[in-house]
Amino acid sequence: MHAISRSNHAAAMDARQKLLEIAATDLGGRPDGYQVEAGRVYDSRDRSRHLTFAQAARRAIELGGKYDGHELPSNIHATTRASAIALAGRGLMGVAKDTYPHDGETHSYVVGFAEVEVDVETGSVKLIDYTAVADVGTVVNPRSLGGQILGGGCLGIGHALTQKTVYDQRYGVPLAITTSR
Repeated sequence: MHAISRSNHAAAMDARQKLLEIAATDLGGRPDGYQVEAGRVYDSRDRSRHLTFAQAARRAIELGGKYDGHELPSNIHATTRASAIALAGRGLMGVAKDTYPHDGETHSYVVGFAEVEVDVETGSVKLIDYTAVADVGTVVNPRSLGGQILGGGCLGIGHALTQKTVYDQRYGVPLAITTSR
């Protein structure tokens, strides 16, 4: 979830900046003279001078270009680009690449429990049951969280079941062609 929330934050900050620019264009002044709060973009010195998010979204369509997604940053991922192109012209669009500094680690606090049956004669392993618990703080998207926990479990189980797989040194492919040894 850490990686997803970083990119969402970058896109939200881009959308916020565009809201400020639209307000400055329509109401006068500079973008840094405006604030975003409670569904509005308002003049910091006179809150009665404002645009609602709906008004700003309509104005983004009128302005076009970077405001409604018809002009996109060159450094965004191909999937992000395809999504933005499909949605261009429908309102204000925040599009940005996560360029925040990386500390080299993505932290995760998850524990998984697996019940397995092991045939001690053949070494065959059968997964009977698996459950996991994650300490994530505030859950923004429950479906995404469930997918992340399940995906991590699948990766761990896959690693545990194939950790003794021998790979061809030249081609990098597994020498065993099945998971049953």
